[in-house]
Amino acid sequence: MRYLKYILFTVLVLCGFVQAADTTVVTTVVSVDTLKKSEKATANEASNWQNSHAIGFGAGLLTGVGMNYTYWGDNNGIQVTLIPVYTTDNYSTKKYLSVSVIGLHSLWASSPYTGWFGTMTNNLHTYYGASLFYDKTIDKQYVYGNNETKRLTVGTGMAMDFNWSHIRWKLGAGYTYSHKDETYLDYDNKTINNPQISFIPTAEINLQYTFKLTDK
Repeated sequence: MRYLKYILFTVLVLCGFVQAADTTVVTTVVSVDTLKKSEKATANEASNWQNSHAIGFGAGLLTGVGMNYTYWGDNNGIQVTLIPVYTTDNYSTKKYLSVSVIGLHSLWASSPYTGWFGTMTNNLHTYYGASLFYDKTIDKQYVYGNNETKRLTVGTGMAMDFNWSHIRWKLGAGYTYSHKDETYLDYDNKTINNPQISFIPTAEINLQYTFKLTDK
């Protein structure tokens, strides 16, 4: 009987150790899982511009004028801007097209910080590419009102993205080479061609809504 008491006491002690060990393991697993989620949230917040898509509006000699789409990978990206316009009435017909394709390369990105609109990150990057501008007017009353303008611009520059939540605001400046070809009719119904070549600085501005298709 005395040995039975010792055996029961030993079993109870062992059960207590096992229960304590299980509690410690569960607590440790929960703590590690919480830490991983916190680290993942911090990483996503810090790189909210990486592996992201964005749509919005922009204006610039090199980046073009109109609606645009931007995709950022880890450190490189691409931006496409496009706006087609066609209008016609009893007096004239107007055709307008602006399109640009721009490459992006990140040089530096900030850690999250508290800004005007909450947690923000900045991304300093270069951009380079080309834009095409086309404008044609057909005057239905006077032939000398007809004119056509084509302009090809290539260049490079540097810009800063300001990211907060799903909003991105971009400011940039660069330098461009532009070839403009203007054709019109004079009062004698003679076609006049006026080509122009220019090297000029440019400024770019952009406002976009950003999102991610996958949670990386």
